[in-house]
Amino acid sequence: MYELQALLAFKGGLSNHTTLSSWTMENSHNLCVSWEGVICNNVTGQVIMLDLRDLNLSVWKYPISLMHLPLLKVLSLSGLNGTLPIPKDIWNLTHLEELHPEDCSLTGSLPPQLGQMGALITLDFRYNIFTDSIPMILGHLSNLNTSLDLSSNQLTGVIPPSLGELVGLCILNLSHTHSSGNIPQTLGKMELTFGMKSLNLSNNMLSGALPPSFFSLSCSLQHLDVSKNWLTGSSLGDLSNLLYMDLSQNALQGIILASLSHLNIGLFNVSHNNLSGSIPQTGKLTTFPASSYARNPYLCGLPLITVQCSPNPTE
Repeated sequence: MYELQALLAFKGGLSNHTTLSSWTMENSHNLCVSWEGVICNNVTGQVIMLDLRDLNLSVWKYPISLMHLPLLKVLSLSGLNGTLPIPKDIWNLTHLEELHPEDCSLTGSLPPQLGQMGALITLDFRYNIFTDSIPMILGHLSNLNTSLDLSSNQLTGVIPPSLGELVGLCILNLSHTHSSGNIPQTLGKMELTFGMKSLNLSNNMLSGALPPSFFSLSCSLQHLDVSKNWLTGSSLGDLSNLLYMDLSQNALQGIILASLSHLNIGLFNVSHNNLSGSIPQTGKLTTFPASSYARNPYLCGLPLITVQCSPNPTE
């Protein structure tokens, strides 16, 4: 009965009460089947999943009543309209494995209580208006092995080194978050389970060199995007299994390693850097357009039109 009351209270907080028309007392005897977006455990009948994504729901207060669904495993509210903070008592959902409030105009800070939700395997907060820093305690989510996506928010500060403790994580997306400082050396620890497939730190204010530990991800990493930062350094490293690599619009120096020509890669972009030397004329590196190498003043070789490199004053 308390789950029924919690769901009806959630509907009561919607600005448009005509939405979720199947959620009625008259229809409550079979809510697991007839209520839109509600999925229950086949044995106990308790609610384990709410899939309310892209229903254009609008709320005038945050649905705190959903915190009273103790066995909820999946909560998808993507597209929910309401400029509100996320409730601090969300940690009461101790069985929650997937949390998807993306594109909900959520505001305020990411509550540190998220770090107490040890069952989480997916956390997707992209396209919100969160501010302040990324909580270090997120690194305590040891079961987070699918995705951590905080992209397109208004977060500030450095990337917490504690995120390197998420050794089972498959996808990490911190793009468009206003993050600054160096890339933590600890991100290289993510190679321990060979699970990291995609790392996106693009469109931030990150500086310093790509850390050596970064390239220990080579066993698994397929998608790397650190474009549009202030990164420096003299080596691109060797990331053997990459399918997508965008290092453009930084201040990287040095040469393009010949070993990169063996990559079976679909996108390669190192434009708008300070690279020098000759582009290796073997393998896939010869198949990319000139725009992939453009605006590197000391770089030469096909597909660039320049035949000879200009002298590099640093050599």
